[in-house]
Amino acid sequence: LGLACSPALGALADAALGALSPGRRLCNLAAFSLFWTIFECAGISAVSLFTGLVNDVVPQGLLGRFYAAFRIVGLGVGIAFNTWVFALTDHYLSEILVAVGLVFGAALLLVCLMVREPPGPADHDSAPRPAGWRALAVPRAHVLACFAHRPFLWAVAAFMLASVTFSPFNTFYQYYAHLSGIPKATLGTLTAYGYAVSIISAFGIGWLVDHYGALRVSSLIMGAYGAAAALGYLSLGDPSCFPWFYLAHVVVSGAWFTAAASLPMALFPKARFVQYNSTKDLMVVLGNIVVSGVQGPVLDLSGHDYRLTLLSGAVFALLSLLCLARLRPD
Repeated sequence: LGLACSPALGALADAALGALSPGRRLCNLAAFSLFWTIFECAGISAVSLFTGLVNDVVPQGLLGRFYAAFRIVGLGVGIAFNTWVFALTDHYLSEILVAVGLVFGAALLLVCLMVREPPGPADHDSAPRPAGWRALAVPRAHVLACFAHRPFLWAVAAFMLASVTFSPFNTFYQYYAHLSGIPKATLGTLTAYGYAVSIISAFGIGWLVDHYGALRVSSLIMGAYGAAAALGYLSLGDPSCFPWFYLAHVVVSGAWFTAAASLPMALFPKARFVQYNSTKDLMVVLGNIVVSGVQGPVLDLSGHDYRLTLLSGAVFALLSLLCLARLRPD
């Protein structure tokens, strides 16, 4: 909701500051950046807590199929959005953001009201807990305890590298599509087709995860994405190849997200899952911040050669695969 109101709030700030205002555009950008930061922090926290809830509630042998069903619902919404709504964002962005905010907030409230979590194990840690503002700080001992276990280091590295494998292309694919002469409506249709393939394959991937393990299936899919990204880097000098690679990107990266959704449950101890998983999430966010800070200047220096996003995807996929090879399920 704050993102939707950013232009209006920026205009109010510009008028209130008068001669001291840096300009309406910068005020709009400041408001947008503030609410985007709040949204990202809230989203990361919600996903981390939801993953812990799933770990407590869903039986281990059903995690793959549960996340497959979960992803099918999300992809169905994504298909509807990209088919009918995405092309409207140029003219009705504020209204769409308001609708997304209301739906997102209502869904979280329903989860809180309808899901009953089993009681956790008794806490035998007698160490005093910080109070007041210190309780909100990053728990250093909490993080260091996780990094004391060498397998956790490989797991964190694998998740960090997997995240930055997809993020450069996901960040700049719209610009790449525009440079290739693909209209926004066509891009939305391609995305919907990719999501449809992901829906069809989701339960199959979930079944494979439940029967052969999230680590094996995720490793195979990451290897496939690395090969696809390398091929895309070599072939996308021809703009006509972009739609085919984009479809492959949506399908294979979607398969990774389906398979790897239950990967933390396979790697981290159940009794301390939230501690390990939240520390992993923190490191993944830091890795994304570093890569996000570098990718823009690199593309500017390269003259906006967006094929570099595919080269980085291939390299990071290979590194992630090497880290996954060092892991064993918990």
